[in-house]
Amino acid sequence: MTNKAEINDPIIENEESIHSSASQSRPKSKNKRKWSISKLFWGLLLILVGGLMLASNFGFVNVNWGNIWRLWPLVIISAGLSIMSFRSVIWRILMVLLVILSLGIITWVIVGDSSGLSVLHLQESSVSKLSTDVKQAEVSIKAGASVLRVGTADQKQIAKVNLESNYSTLSKTSVQSNDTQQIDFFMTNNNSWWTGDIRNIWDVKLTQSMPIVLNVDAGASQTKIDTSAAMLKEMNIKAGASSLDLKLGSVENTSNINIDSGASSVTLRIPVNVGVRLKLEGGLTTKKLSDLAETATDTFESLNYAQSKKQINVIAKIGVSSFDVIRY
Repeated sequence: MTNKAEINDPIIENEESIHSSASQSRPKSKNKRKWSISKLFWGLLLILVGGLMLASNFGFVNVNWGNIWRLWPLVIISAGLSIMSFRSVIWRILMVLLVILSLGIITWVIVGDSSGLSVLHLQESSVSKLSTDVKQAEVSIKAGASVLRVGTADQKQIAKVNLESNYSTLSKTSVQSNDTQQIDFFMTNNNSWWTGDIRNIWDVKLTQSMPIVLNVDAGASQTKIDTSAAMLKEMNIKAGASSLDLKLGSVENTSNINIDSGASSVTLRIPVNVGVRLKLEGGLTTKKLSDLAETATDTFESLNYAQSKKQINVIAKIGVSSFDVIRY
């Protein structure tokens, strides 16, 4: 007789093999994601920067984005940590504490009150006509500033500049080319990059009695330009500002405005009697364009543009979160 214990049931064997192969092919549910200090650092940094930008837009904090470039060594540190392996729990805790400390330093540098660290020095400069042949001026301002204000005044000088800085010296050049006087205002740095908070506050006044071309290159966190009383022919702005506020006028028959900015907010203030054409390039979260209607892809015009004797043409290449047109 055959012993029952020695009989192999093929059905049972097949079921066992199926379950065995299924269990081997099934991914383990308890697999953990690879622990990365680099991902932790950059993730928290993005959250921090986004939160500071939001707080700055609502006026809760004054963010000095111009100071963040001094923290570039943190990028090297993060890259080094990302290629290291920390399997010990103690090491991981230490790295988390280091990340928190780094983010604290970043916050202190760009929003901290460092008024006691260094003193602002006021510097003044002005430029007059080089000859009677000068009929118009091209004024260029290169300001890696925390604050930039540009306005106009009934003055003999083409431009007058006040710079309050704890870091830089105000410099200028002025040359004549045919009937145009070309004026450049810029800063030369004479302090070490680690000597406290960097603050540059510009106050510029332009003449009201001569046609002007204005060029602005600013990494400013706050830029406010009022050329409503200027004979403005053209304005070119390159800025990484968190806030850009432009007030335009109707003195010239035609004014061309070019904006290249990564700002979080742009506001244009334009007289109601001026015809406006606006071409927007870039990603926008919100836009309020007053009486401007879309006439083509990313192109907008006011209802009075075609028949208006005064016209302003704006080309904006931006990556801002808001763009507003206000008529006054």
